[in-house]
Amino acid sequence: MLLKFAEHEFYLGKIEAGGTVREHLLKHWRDTGEKPKELGEFKCPDCARYLWGYFCNMSKRRGKDPISNQEMLAWAGMRGIRLLKLEIDALEIVRTYPFVAEWNDAGGAALALDQTIATVQDSQL
Repeated sequence: MLLKFAEHEFYLGKIEAGGTVREHLLKHWRDTGEKPKELGEFKCPDCARYLWGYFCNMSKRRGKDPISNQEMLAWAGMRGIRLLKLEIDALEIVRTYPFVAEWNDAGGAALALDQTIATVQDSQL
């Protein structure tokens, strides 16, 4: 489920016609009063929400390049987080999945991550 959620978040973060897909869908919702199904299609599993937050936080400064193992471990170490093997494996799957490279190449990584972080934080309230 985390991978499907991540893939959908990357889709929403793609830049199209001067804004992200999410921005265009939100504008449509505001203009018509009809919520596009794409905005509620996938939810981050509660048990993986913190991992998605880790991934987004790690990714904010990476630009187009994927996160390396050393960067991932340095990020965790600087925050006093000891990642379990299962967590490292999950982050590894998300960061190396093909849609991540495509999303990086399209640009807009920082903007989309800011939007998805805000979305996840809002859903935690």
